[in-house]
Amino acid sequence: MTVPSSPSAPSITCPSCKRQYRWKPELAGRHVKCGCGGRVEFPKAQAAPQAATDPYDLVGIEDDHADSPAAPVALPAPTSPRQSRFGSPAAASDQPGWASAIFAALFSRNKVPTSQRQAIAQYLIFGLGFVLIGIVALVGCYLLEQRHAAFMARAKEAPGTVMREPTIVKTGKAAAQLNPDNWDFKFPVRYQADGQEYTADLNVRGNQLPAELNRDNPAAWQGVKISLRYDPLDFTHAEASSSAQAASWKVGYAVGAVFLAIGAWGLVTKRPT
Repeated sequence: MTVPSSPSAPSITCPSCKRQYRWKPELAGRHVKCGCGGRVEFPKAQAAPQAATDPYDLVGIEDDHADSPAAPVALPAPTSPRQSRFGSPAAASDQPGWASAIFAALFSRNKVPTSQRQAIAQYLIFGLGFVLIGIVALVGCYLLEQRHAAFMARAKEAPGTVMREPTIVKTGKAAAQLNPDNWDFKFPVRYQADGQEYTADLNVRGNQLPAELNRDNPAAWQGVKISLRYDPLDFTHAEASSSAQAASWKVGYAVGAVFLAIGAWGLVTKRPT
């Protein structure tokens, strides 16, 4: 039967945190664990009452028998600060924000990471990021090539008439914009298929224009007849025969391979430790 402690019962002080607990008969001779993790020993006999305090509750009893010898409490060993290869012990407060780490990984002149987060950002961008871009580029080029091959397999050839002078988009940078080979010429054409007349918009690169079209005098294109290929499943889809046959995705495959190679290099060299 447990005997309740009285308000006048003496208090026992934890040697670690100085918290106080009331002496109880059922705890006489036992060791208990304090809330701070320290060990508190309860004497077998009730001592003289101390000054009135507001004792705390117990966390747990270590042994089950009052007469058994007190078993020492195994306290966790103090842990040393986590060490990092980036200088002083790593702490969350010492790490820059993710936005700063990503910005530093992209634009910092010092390519050696100065924090764990910057190292992770470099690994994700120059490793996984470039690998994903390379894969997307290669897969995209393959799908476009297969789509164009399917179009060429079912396309039919027909004569078409240019309806008006083209809209010219000068692509490239600096000197490349001065070369008409890099320009895009966009113009509508009218053609007949299966006894009906259709209109399609063509977009032809400067170096793939039909021989009938003089790129030095685009104002004279209206009414010029050219050869084109149209899709019998979609009469609004047509391409100039010259550009359809010259279509190539070698540049796209090359770009994808370069990104994939850089990403593979980043996965090996940028792996954070």
